[in-house]
Amino acid sequence: MTHDKYKAPAEGSQSGCPDNKRSPGRQYFAAHIHDAGPRPVLEALIAVREGADLDEVLEDFARIPAEVYHAMGASHFQEPILIIGSSTTWLLRKK
Repeated sequence: MTHDKYKAPAEGSQSGCPDNKRSPGRQYFAAHIHDAGPRPVLEALIAVREGADLDEVLEDFARIPAEVYHAMGASHFQEPILIIGSSTTWLLRKK
């Protein structure tokens, strides 16, 4: 399923300012990563926090269609699993 509501920005269309923080390109890629789900959004934020360039991170995440994130289960966070019944599990160890 392709999202036709988002069209790729025209080449060089950043309103005449290469440092426009809300450029059409950034808006397009931000909308894409939002459609991909909360986990890709968090992963992108972590990458930027660790020093990666925002535009490169947005473009990297946009290379994968949002539908792929959803189909692979990579769009959402895993539910926490508690393993009960094993005395060797770290969740049940007492110090």
